[in-house]
Amino acid sequence: MNDIVKIFTHPPKLYTDRLILRQIKRSDASDLYEYARNPLVTEYLLWAPHPDRDYTVRYLKQVEASYKKGQYFDWGIELR
Repeated sequence: MNDIVKIFTHPPKLYTDRLILRQIKRSDASDLYEYARNPLVTEYLLWAPHPDRDYTVRYLKQVEASYKKGQYFDWGIELR
């Protein structure tokens, strides 16, 4: 197993004075859907707006599975 997979299979939480960077999880579905459904947010991205909250939940299930395999490296950001 290469080092990057080892690190991101269980990425640590990173703390700053104001923020926490952490894995994205299913409990983030409502917040993620709020911005991911907006066409203005996704206009220049490689993905289309999320059509409904259930789509976002399914997406987050895939994200969780990808974290477990060390195949997903995005961070969630929250205020500390």
